[in-house]
Amino acid sequence: MRRRTTNGFIAAALCLLTACGGSAPAKAPEPPTATRPAAGDETAARAAWDAAMKLRFGGDELGAQRGLVRLAADYPDTRYGRAATGSGGLAIVTLAGLGTLSAIAVPAYLRYIGRARSADARAAVERITDAAIAWHGTECARLGKACTRKFAWPATTPRIPAASACVEGRPTPQQAAPSEWAHPTWKALNIDLDLRSHYQLEFVSEGKGAGAKFIVRATGDVDCDGVFSTFERTGSLNPDGSVDAGYGMIESDELE
Repeated sequence: MRRRTTNGFIAAALCLLTACGGSAPAKAPEPPTATRPAAGDETAARAAWDAAMKLRFGGDELGAQRGLVRLAADYPDTRYGRAATGSGGLAIVTLAGLGTLSAIAVPAYLRYIGRARSADARAAVERITDAAIAWHGTECARLGKACTRKFAWPATTPRIPAASACVEGRPTPQQAAPSEWAHPTWKALNIDLDLRSHYQLEFVSEGKGAGAKFIVRATGDVDCDGVFSTFERTGSLNPDGSVDAGYGMIESDELE
């Protein structure tokens, strides 16, 4: 009796598995079809951005870049997708409503980038200042005793490069054209800086004789928020014909 009962259970199970009784076997469910992420899904894009930033500030720059590339490809119609496309994600500075991770990590990263850019501006200002001091020595030697009466610094220049470093709201370094460096003042100072920069340079000349003053200035809106960073060195002609340029670097809104 026990064997017969066991055989009955086995038969019933086989019947269920093979659809005995004439009914068609049950069709296995189709695997879900992969769908492309919605190009304008801001919530998903934000999560992808935070994940990439977590990798970046954990030291995995390659992983972060891959994440930003995927973000730009999957969510091109979101603010985060557009930010990932430009400047390695730096355009995120224009976004609002970031999560806690981005609120901490992104400003730290931007400060690092901002200081790197401002170092270039400082170096350019210092180089032009040194050139002006050297030019003063030559010019005063030429004028002789008339230096304190007739001396004037080279003429004021336009800002160069003329093009703004903000292109469609994104910080984009620009390079001055050779024709811009052909200005007589840059020629007199023997300055031709072959570099791309987020800053515009200018030389300002004021007055004549004792008290004549120059200003070397670098100005840039490095995050395209309408607020400009400025770096300046100044110098002036003393009554004895020497030059005083000991005021140091004057800085304003370094990381703006």
